[in-house]
Amino acid sequence: SDTTCLQKNADSAYSSIQSSTRMANDNDDRSSTTSSVPIDPSTQVPVFLSSSDMEFVVAGDAPDMRKVLTLYNPYDYPFEYRISCTAPEYYDIKTNGTKVLAKHLVEITIRGKSSLMPNMIHRIKVDIMKLGRNEVVGSKIVTIRAVTFPSQPAFVEHGGGFHRIRGEGLRRDIGRGGPGRMGDRANPNEFLKI
Repeated sequence: SDTTCLQKNADSAYSSIQSSTRMANDNDDRSSTTSSVPIDPSTQVPVFLSSSDMEFVVAGDAPDMRKVLTLYNPYDYPFEYRISCTAPEYYDIKTNGTKVLAKHLVEITIRGKSSLMPNMIHRIKVDIMKLGRNEVVGSKIVTIRAVTFPSQPAFVEHGGGFHRIRGEGLRRDIGRGGPGRMGDRANPNEFLKI
């Protein structure tokens, strides 16, 4: 019965996301941003993003109207991605193409426009697809909040936490063939920027 309850909650959440996306698209005169291909949960792969929530500080002493969302590809194959937004009139979203090579990452720059006001909440959806196909194989939603002042962290570590170590920093050149594949790096768990 717990599994049934969880499945109903997941189905309900998915339906509400779909309906809110449809409502946002119905109010938008531009072409639809929803996928024309139905998503089959059994064929889905995880989408790895640097964040699932973002805050834009739109007032106060130091407005912060630029954020970077990183899309990681830990897989052994490249994929294409597509970005849609519930309120594209409030954001400039810049990408370097729509393809992520195997074992690489891309950075997506999101800038809030001056029309963005405090207490607005929007969503960005990142879909990943097989190369050359319109078949969505993974999807993730990022919630964006416009706030007057930055929120406090969920918890603050006092003592015994991690501290920044001054040192050499991340090496940019790899030696064998430039910033290419992860196998060329000393640490194979680090991703490279395309």
